[in-house]
Amino acid sequence: MHRVASTLHDLGGATLRFNFRGVGRSAGHFDHGAGELEDARAALVWLRARLPGTALLVAGFSFGAWVAARLAASEPTAGRLVLIGPPVASADFAMLRTSPIPKLVIQGTADKICPLSALEPEFATWARPRRLETVEGATHFFDGRLGELAKVLREGLREPP
Repeated sequence: MHRVASTLHDLGGATLRFNFRGVGRSAGHFDHGAGELEDARAALVWLRARLPGTALLVAGFSFGAWVAARLAASEPTAGRLVLIGPPVASADFAMLRTSPIPKLVIQGTADKICPLSALEPEFATWARPRRLETVEGATHFFDGRLGELAKVLREGLREPP
């Protein structure tokens, strides 16, 4: 997420990157997605208060992509959604089947944790607008391919989903 936040910043966006409860030095304990969604909602409220009227993009990686998807689908002020390595085989992304939010999904072709073969059929059910971009040979953590991830993110945000 550091590379994603720095790329968004380079594109002129104000960014807020945070840890969910119980991660790193954050207080609290893992809450299987319920509390983490509230963490994300609180961060969005905080950001909205500091940047009123600004278009909001919600982004997440892996488990955070699931949280971001649920947040963006339930928040009318979210203007765009970026999901990186969404864990569609282990988490429910059904909310995106009806959510009109523009979706950019970036996936590594060598991701064994969140494989492209699981993502493609699920992605096809999501409401438009949507766009799927891949990073050839990238693993789940985009090891050695963070520059390519940033490039795909920049290009994906320039073009409509």
